[in-house]
Amino acid sequence: MKSSVKSDRRVDRTRQQLMSAFRELLLERGYARLSVRGIIERANIGRSTFYEHFPNKEQLLYESLAFVLSPLGDAVLADQSEDRLRLVTAHIWDTRKLTGIILLGSSRAVVLRFLADLIEERMLALCAATRTAQPVIPTPLIAAYLAEAQLSLIGAWLSGPAECTPDALAHALAVGTSSAAKALLSAPAGFSAAR
Repeated sequence: MKSSVKSDRRVDRTRQQLMSAFRELLLERGYARLSVRGIIERANIGRSTFYEHFPNKEQLLYESLAFVLSPLGDAVLADQSEDRLRLVTAHIWDTRKLTGIILLGSSRAVVLRFLADLIEERMLALCAATRTAQPVIPTPLIAAYLAEAQLSLIGAWLSGPAECTPDALAHALAVGTSSAAKALLSAPAGFSAAR
């Protein structure tokens, strides 16, 4: 039992070193100029050790954003509590320099894809659960639209054209996303999305 605990601590410590190096380099260089080589040099970890934990830098980005992206994906579900979104928007505001680089910088396209995948996953589950949903357009398009809307709203908030509290932004994200998802997943009777 002791060796398992020791091994888990070592794994956790290595992953933490990699995440820390990733964040530092992200702030210094931006995502586009970030390399696995740079991460392993900064973390003082071997290449094979990196690949034991992460297949690529995209997965490292995804895992560093899971706390933020999961509640944003859940926002398509109208019955979700806004509490997690409030925590996320407060975190985004508190870490706005790093978050701005990640969500609005050169990694934006990757983040958008991650978020759209999460949103689509939840919409498909919602469609399966209700069995009555007939999307107006294909779900990948709806998910891409909702992800773009969320990131655009967060980006506008971070860049400061208008101020609001993190709680107000969380509410806007929850209401806007769930309402749009509901509308786009409910085609009117007789509607056909086919060409």
